[in-house]
Amino acid sequence: MSHLKLTKQWLEANAMKAKERHEHPNAPGGSAQPELAFNHTHLSPSSSPPYTPPNAPVESHANLNMSTSPSSSLPASSSTFPMQDVASIVQNDLHILELHRGQNASWQANDDQEEEALRLNKADLKNAKVFAQAMKHKVPAYVPILKWLKSYNRQEFFADLLAAITVAVMLVPQCLAYAILAGLPPIAGLVTGFVPVLIYSLMGSCRQLAIGPEALLSVLLGTILGKFDSQEEAHMVASTMALAVGVIAFMFGVLQFGFMGSILSRWVLAGFINAVAAIIALSQVDALLGLHFPSVLHPYEKVVYAIRHITETNLYTLALAITSCLFLVGMRYLKKFLVSKKFVKAKYIPEIALCVLLGIVVTVIFRLDQKGVKILGHIEKGFPTPRFPRSSYEDFQEVISDCILIVIVGFVEATAVSKSLASKHNYSISSNRELIAFGVSNVIGSFFHAYPSFSSIPRTSVQDMAGSRTCMTGFIVSIIMFFVILFLTPLFFYLPMVTMASVIFIAAISLFEFHEAVFLFKTKSWSDLLQFMVAMLVTFIFEVEVGILISVGMCVFLVLKHASAPHVYSVLGRIPGTKLYKDVVKFPMAEPIEGILLIKLEEVLYFANIGQV
Repeated sequence: MSHLKLTKQWLEANAMKAKERHEHPNAPGGSAQPELAFNHTHLSPSSSPPYTPPNAPVESHANLNMSTSPSSSLPASSSTFPMQDVASIVQNDLHILELHRGQNASWQANDDQEEEALRLNKADLKNAKVFAQAMKHKVPAYVPILKWLKSYNRQEFFADLLAAITVAVMLVPQCLAYAILAGLPPIAGLVTGFVPVLIYSLMGSCRQLAIGPEALLSVLLGTILGKFDSQEEAHMVASTMALAVGVIAFMFGVLQFGFMGSILSRWVLAGFINAVAAIIALSQVDALLGLHFPSVLHPYEKVVYAIRHITETNLYTLALAITSCLFLVGMRYLKKFLVSKKFVKAKYIPEIALCVLLGIVVTVIFRLDQKGVKILGHIEKGFPTPRFPRSSYEDFQEVISDCILIVIVGFVEATAVSKSLASKHNYSISSNRELIAFGVSNVIGSFFHAYPSFSSIPRTSVQDMAGSRTCMTGFIVSIIMFFVILFLTPLFFYLPMVTMASVIFIAAISLFEFHEAVFLFKTKSWSDLLQFMVAMLVTFIFEVEVGILISVGMCVFLVLKHASAPHVYSVLGRIPGTKLYKDVVKFPMAEPIEGILLIKLEEVLYFANIGQV
């Protein structure tokens, strides 16, 4: 339910309570009960406040001050109004709310008109000159850098440069860690942190969104690629999946499937993410203990195996794992403490990069690689030669359904983050054009052996806090990644695998959202809590793909169930003393008009609900 509807219902309900107390002062709940006290500032339509984004809290446009004290003890600034004054106040406020609802609808209509204007039509294809003029207008909408680069200034550049350096320092070790998590060579992660980031900086409309390798999609990809025999074959299939994901995302954008950003409910998505976080954390048990598992095992099977073979733990690996995890957690708390003490720049301390650097230094000094600690080893130097992804038709058939799921999950996450950022920084984005940007990024990335990628929530948060102003941040990050790929890969030869496992483990722990379940339990939202638990348990007990299918299927079922039995119409009656007409079911005090049946249609009529009218 929207904030406007909630505010309207609150005003109407309190007006009715005031009327009852005024008409029946001696009845229970009359004068013996606390009265509503209003301190009201009248607003005219011309003085209504500016538009508030849909995600922002909507404040009451009437300054209503409710008091629970008896009328005899009301402050001097408040006065108790008779019913006719209350009714006029309510009507005035509802009028203003209607204006704002109309403004919301106007914004949505403008977005729809813009989408319609950007489509090619027959008139645009009459001749080459008309087509060129149409493309001159439409191309900048899909390549936003052509628009904002004209007004780009030095101040924005330095802000973007600082944010880019901060994100790049975090991105390099994450690229290596998430590639290992996906079961791919480290160079695949570095390339995925370069090409898609570069393309999105040109075509993306969310200025603070950071894309590239991400934990959730990496573990999903790892479960899919685990069935292939060699890492080289898995890498080829991953590139093919990037191509398929890109094409699917592009077609979804062209076909106006941007509504998919709302297909998963918040609670289902939270349950799914909690399960994936547990899977990611448990999947690092072997690397954290220095054990070697005989085959691909489910995460909880890894825990059982590790307990049975605990005596085979490499103590040097375990010591480095504990030290790395404590360092990462300690640095996070230290940064919060320093920020609370007014050292604001402390939030830019790159704890992951420092952890990686210290791990390399300690390994080299104490020669831990000769004491059983596994290291990253040689990383292929130089930029990969672009080529079309090659994979067998049988392999492609096997993963195409997973590609559709990756698009849905990745886009749902990206949409949630990008809409929040757009609302925060007061600009608009198009979900359909975002799909096209993600699609092109993945398609071009697949030619350079990248694997599927969408947004990264932790890096997006860091990029926003670091002061990113435009998509130039992503462009600078991609340049830094390019130089890392060309010249700096030998520096990671002695990087301990356990350090990467520690980074992944701590990142997974930060994904847990048990506060969501606690909130649902406290508010007794049992149906939402059931959705949360089903999505979490199914995803954890079975494979991630099964969890995605059931989670999406559950959400689609709930949407269809709601759509099959909507509140199509309301019978209206007039509220005494006002000119308001309300549903006689929801407002029993509303009086039907004699001889007239007044009906308000509240849904668009179509074949599924016409039978209810």
